[in-house]
Amino acid sequence: MYADEKLILLDEDGHLALVRVSPNGMNVMAKAAVLARTAWTPPTLVGTTLYLRDRRTIMALDLKR
Repeated sequence: MYADEKLILLDEDGHLALVRVSPNGMNVMAKAAVLARTAWTPPTLVGTTLYLRDRRTIMALDLKR
């Protein structure tokens, strides 16, 4: 997902990454393992709340600055 000039990426292993992209490539700004099971649902951003889910857990992360 693209938001605030950054990519918010969630891989199927539950790893979340915040990435800045440019013509020169990608710069990983932050990453964290946030879900324990297979995560196929894309992240959803509503305002400053990021919603994530795997096959058992739904998580809401507050992304306020």
